[in-house]
Amino acid sequence: MTHTCIIADEGVKNGTATAISHVWHTNARIKRLQMHTMNMLSTEAEIMAIHMGLDFTLSMENTGHITLITDSIHAAKRIFDMSSHPYQSLVTPLATKIHHFFAKSPNHVIEIWHCPSNLKWKPHKDIDNVVKASQIAPTFSSKESWDFSKKSECDDLLKYWKYHF
Repeated sequence: MTHTCIIADEGVKNGTATAISHVWHTNARIKRLQMHTMNMLSTEAEIMAIHMGLDFTLSMENTGHITLITDSIHAAKRIFDMSSHPYQSLVTPLATKIHHFFAKSPNHVIEIWHCPSNLKWKPHKDIDNVVKASQIAPTFSSKESWDFSKKSECDDLLKYWKYHF
């Protein structure tokens, strides 16, 4: 049974969300996963980064211990929350893989470690630097996440209220 580590981070800049996961095994990065999307909030982007890393890691043979390192414990907890919530469409596809992972052996473990960005731990800082350096130009998107549309609606209402009062 091997130990695999996932380091996940996200960033939202100029309307574009960047989600990055690095998968480490035996003290070496074996996979870099990256996604850019429009009209997504930071929590959703962090969940997507975690999702990408877990999806890849759960498909690896002989993985029995997974350590997930993130600067957003809130997002990491949502991955395992099967109740009704706005991020359910992001986590539901992963639920079956997580269930099979735990069903294979009672010794299988997924740990979540909190690594705030201000700690400047090198592997997490490297991902954070890549996220901050992303220069993907925003494009017009035809799709918005539920959270993003609610935030936009709230922002518009506040602007209207400030203008009229």
